[in-house]
Amino acid sequence: MKTASYGSWLSPITTDFITSKAIGIGQIVVDGDNIYWSELQAWDKGRSVVVVRRNPDGETNDVTQDGFNVRSRVHEYGGGSSTVADGTVYFSNFIDQRLYWPFLVEVQEDIHLSLCALKFRDTFKAGASYYDVSDLEALARDTYKFESRYLDRLVGAYPEMKELYEKRSPINYAEGLTCPVVFLQGLEDKIVPPNQAETMIDVLLTLSHLEDRRFFQA
Repeated sequence: MKTASYGSWLSPITTDFITSKAIGIGQIVVDGDNIYWSELQAWDKGRSVVVVRRNPDGETNDVTQDGFNVRSRVHEYGGGSSTVADGTVYFSNFIDQRLYWPFLVEVQEDIHLSLCALKFRDTFKAGASYYDVSDLEALARDTYKFESRYLDRLVGAYPEMKELYEKRSPINYAEGLTCPVVFLQGLEDKIVPPNQAETMIDVLLTLSHLEDRRFFQA
């Protein structure tokens, strides 16, 4: 039998053990017959996900895929990092602070970039692209080394999954994007190069979906 002085013994109940199954619930949204909420999952390195409960059977499942952390720096002390409209979840991904959305909750694998929301949904009447990505293939080739493998986690390895890169790139759906859009892009941005905005603008001008292009130095 081992003995130790008062207050110096090691307990088998560690802080990691206590918090490993902890869940933080927040941001509850009711949409139709379903209830959505954000869930901070301690066992997954504190990743925040959006969960949906389907009524009346009570089934629950994660809406957001592995690799996404639903959290917004903009609304760190108020507001929200996700919303739901007509069964579609829109959310901010923590690592890049961009807006993502799946086509439908039932088809979780089809996650697209925010510009696609203007094409496939009637929720928005206008849009603002804040150094957004229009061509995932070009980003995989052109972004600087530190970010070059980031898309492997969000989309998959390139060029092995070239078809999926094409499917999720707004540039390939430009013909159906007819609502007003303003593009805000840093001309010296090395992470999301200016050609992401310039290429999209050129295509929209060709399709006569934009009237003019002007650059402003900031």
